[in-house]
Amino acid sequence: MEHDRLAERKQKVMKRTIHNEAFELMQQGEQTQPALITEAQVLGLPEPVQRYLSYAQVIGKEPIRTVRLKQQGSLLKKSPMDEDSP
Repeated sequence: MEHDRLAERKQKVMKRTIHNEAFELMQQGEQTQPALITEAQVLGLPEPVQRYLSYAQVIGKEPIRTVRLKQQGSLLKKSPMDEDSP
């Protein structure tokens, strides 16, 4: 029971830390004034990338500076029977 409460407290602290760090990173990304994407920048890229960026109409627009993703998952413990697997 005590172990569960401790684990729950640690999880809350971790979530708060992640939230605060993500907020700081987003703030940093907003502070810079990015230059617009130019055709000269795109010309130095491989042809398929140039075609895609042309199709996506990014020339003359601000580059994306930050992205926030949310992931979920779980970890599985190895059982003693899995000793032979990596």
